[in-house]
Amino acid sequence: MATKKATPAEATEVVEAAPADVVVDEAPVTEVPVTEVPVAQVPPAQQPETTVLTETTPPAHEVIVVDAPVPPRKKGNRGLGVALALAATILFTALLVAAGFVLSLVADSGLDFLTDPQFYFPSLFFFVGLVIVALVLNRAGWWSHIIGSVVVAAITWFGSASLVLIAAGMFSMNQGQANDVFFAALFSPILVIAALLAREVSIWTGAILARRGRALKLRNAEAYAAYEREQAELIPTA
Repeated sequence: MATKKATPAEATEVVEAAPADVVVDEAPVTEVPVTEVPVAQVPPAQQPETTVLTETTPPAHEVIVVDAPVPPRKKGNRGLGVALALAATILFTALLVAAGFVLSLVADSGLDFLTDPQFYFPSLFFFVGLVIVALVLNRAGWWSHIIGSVVVAAITWFGSASLVLIAAGMFSMNQGQANDVFFAALFSPILVIAALLAREVSIWTGAILARRGRALKLRNAEAYAAYEREQAELIPTA
């Protein structure tokens, strides 16, 4: 005997085979209508998560940034030169006052020169000249400052005489009068002494700057050698 099993979800017939010694009656088979079962719509939130396998990116290599050594800045004498120029100007003025006092005793003119603005013209030009020489020479040697002292003396001498001429009313004079006033001031005892004092004071100021300049040259050379060693250590060797 043959048995027929049908399920609602399947549209096919499943027939179990009977044993060989059993006679199967031929009976009409009725078709069972198959109905479509709607597939349940699952909300996206309830759908199973899908795991996507992707190739993992290997970790990046660690990069260490090393600051390159900065070239050393050369040290100079300019700051000290300006400070020494100010101190030397005070000394120069004191010596000039002493020289003026001696000249006043010789000429029996009293101390009226201390209230005369023209008396301090050499101090002004001495300071200007010494600052210029100190800035230009910087770390130069002793012989350079010897030549520089002559320059300071010339600036003090000619600058003071020129300023005396301007103060005397140069623009209202003719050429002859201007020449007379200028040379009278240039070869006045106080300006000649001022020029000599300017050279002596500036030459000793230059000696201090020259000595410190030698020390600064050694320091700068050592600093640059250390910088080159640091540069060599950063360059990979084969």
